[in-house]
Amino acid sequence: MQTAYIYAGTYSSLLENRLLSANQRELLLGTKSVADVSKVLQDTCFAPYLNAGQSLNSSLDSFVTEQKNQLAKLAPDKTINILFLRYDYSNLKIISKGLAAGETEAEIVERCSQLGTINPTKLFGLVTSNRLRFTETRLANDLAAAESQNGNGSLEDYLDYAYLNHARDIAKESNDEFANVYTTTVIDLHNLLMRLRSLVHTESEAIIVSGKFVPGGSMSKAGLESLDTVLARLYRFGGQSLWQDALTKFKEAHDFSGIDRAADNFLAQTLKRATIKQHSPAPLFAYFYSLLEHTQFVRTIVAAHNVGLPEAELRALVRNSLHDYAY
Repeated sequence: MQTAYIYAGTYSSLLENRLLSANQRELLLGTKSVADVSKVLQDTCFAPYLNAGQSLNSSLDSFVTEQKNQLAKLAPDKTINILFLRYDYSNLKIISKGLAAGETEAEIVERCSQLGTINPTKLFGLVTSNRLRFTETRLANDLAAAESQNGNGSLEDYLDYAYLNHARDIAKESNDEFANVYTTTVIDLHNLLMRLRSLVHTESEAIIVSGKFVPGGSMSKAGLESLDTVLARLYRFGGQSLWQDALTKFKEAHDFSGIDRAADNFLAQTLKRATIKQHSPAPLFAYFYSLLEHTQFVRTIVAAHNVGLPEAELRALVRNSLHDYAY
């Protein structure tokens, strides 16, 4: 298995090197319209996915989906599903809520992600025909438990909890050091950020009390009682400087987006450092994070052009990129 991971890791590193270069990013930042973006992308890894009859965002979706599928085939075992199952659980949220709201299959599937282990159309069919329990027992049980929550927490919160438990179990079964460290870190960040939210938005306190603290991390629920304690533990992940600006914005405006970005930034930095472990899934995980970040970089520029955002404001918007780059 280690030999298989060395090959997979080497190949995924090659794929990562084919993503946007610093020069290509600069050219994209200097574009004046969506048409200009398409022209620049003709000389990048996105070129084969640009179709005249398709929107640029749809082309980006096709690129990410194909790269994800290639990564899944490249992985020598199912440990990579730690990443992809997140989208299955997200799709279950969309399907369950969409059905409850009386939406059509087309409306629901349109909002689902293509990055899960199960195609959204297939997943929708399995859920609506009650056959999910025959093919994906754990997903079916988790969905049933989430839909029976009533006043004990929201469906979204329960499925987040279920996903992290599922990911933790996959990591344990893999006996891979990197996979276990990664899931422990993700669980720790989830618990810390959820507790941070509940300390500021007291109406969410029941989420912690009702048991949605996810076990399997490196800290206990009892150790997250005060804001000072939560912040002290948060600073262990990348240092105070990583979180300071985001926390200031959070305290002033209760805007959590910067904190979520800081958490993603820390995970991306951790994965970049771990890529030297060529005998583990680390390079594959790192490529997936980079793939998402590079694609989001392009999406941000497209969205900025669609609303007429000036270049200076666009550069400020993307300054918190997951990669070191001077905007």
